Amino acid sequence: MSPLSDNVDGNHTCASKWCCHSNAKVIFVQHPIHRTIICKDRFIKTHKKEFDDKTDLWFLCHQEGEQMKTLTLFYVGLFLTIFSGSAHASCPSKVKLPIHLKTYGHCQHQAIIYLHGGPGDHTQVFTHTTAKAIAQKGFFVVTYDRRGTGRSSRQTKPTDFTFKRAIEDLHQIITQLKLKSGVILLGHSFGGVLGLKYLESHPDTHAKLVLVSAPLDYPKLFKQLLDRFLKMYPAFIQRATQQKRHNMASAMKRAMGTCQMLRTFMFPKKGPLSPLWYSTRQIGFIFSLAMQFGLYTPKNISQAAKARYAKLSKKGHIRMAYKPFAGFIRNEQYAMKDYTPLAQTLKQHIYGVYGQQDGLFNKTRLAHIQRVLGKQRMTILQRAGHAPFVDRQQAFLQALKRISSNPTSKPTSQPSSQPSSQPSSNP
Repeated sequence: MSPLSDNVDGNHTCASKWCCHSNAKVIFVQHPIHRTIICKDRFIKTHKKEFDDKTDLWFLCHQEGEQMKTLTLFYVGLFLTIFSGSAHASCPSKVKLPIHLKTYGHCQHQAIIYLHGGPGDHTQVFTHTTAKAIAQKGFFVVTYDRRGTGRSSRQTKPTDFTFKRAIEDLHQIITQLKLKSGVILLGHSFGGVLGLKYLESHPDTHAKLVLVSAPLDYPKLFKQLLDRFLKMYPAFIQRATQQKRHNMASAMKRAMGTCQMLRTFMFPKKGPLSPLWYSTRQIGFIFSLAMQFGLYTPKNISQAAKARYAKLSKKGHIRMAYKPFAGFIRNEQYAMKDYTPLAQTLKQHIYGVYGQQDGLFNKTRLAHIQRVLGKQRMTILQRAGHAPFVDRQQAFLQALKRISSNPTSKPTSQPSSQPSSQPSSNP
């Protein structure tokens, strides 16, 4: 009796390489958590979701002609229990912070920390669609909802919604989980800005940052979106009028008027930008319109992505949190700033993965980011929107694997300059 090998004989085929030889009569499985040893048929029924996770299961084959003895099985089970316990003893999975955190894979693998967007968003989409798939590629994946978001505690203070607090929490996660050098920060949307600020505040780090659908110049992003809305509205208004949906047509006209007003006052011809026009109400209005117009999703989504979204919809939806969104706008005025200078300073640490059909970025914006990062560090996935890890998951995983294999850049010797923390000049 021996641990199951990857090898199979020539007459046997199996969807998973972790299967038994064709002449095996029984497969016994020991689960590392439940410590139970059960037969194959019962195992498949009770632990089907975990069947393909080779890192969490021990398979023992009882080959034809071998004698199965209770004593032998006991000692093998005891050995595996001790071995499994020692392997996981140094893998903390909790932190002393008021946040919801979850890990995937083994902590000895290279760590990837997912930084969600928002600022009031959460990790639900990523955890239910992609986290486990990345872990199965040989990574230790860490996901967490920032203070006041998702499944983390909503008992927060106004000071919780600052870059300083978010950076401190991220550093505590890295420290308390005892993550090795060379951590990859996966910054989705606003999470990319948080990743930049973390690298800025920790110039001696060896971490890499992957910007995933992350804006750099927020004012130009809003300018581009407002221009797009103003081009799209007339056709929608005309269609609603022809269909005699007069209330809808009137609502669209009012929204179009708001877009025209914001387009005028958010970007004055002279003078600096005014925080008055970059408030929670205005920024929330622009992002909500982008969602209503379907700019976050690709036009020709694949069947595989449809299946992932359908599976996600069955999990229920966690609403975005308003307080973190309003708090970061009030405390940091992040929506007024251009983070391009900061990205240029830290670009030896940074990579980018963006969706070609992400409506938040036109060709000009994508080309701008590519110039900042460098063509070799930028991946643009066709037929992908704002969540490329869902829309083109296999291509995303391949890009992540390439990035992880690149040597970790030398840490910056000096903190980056301050222009990145100043409001953007007039676009």
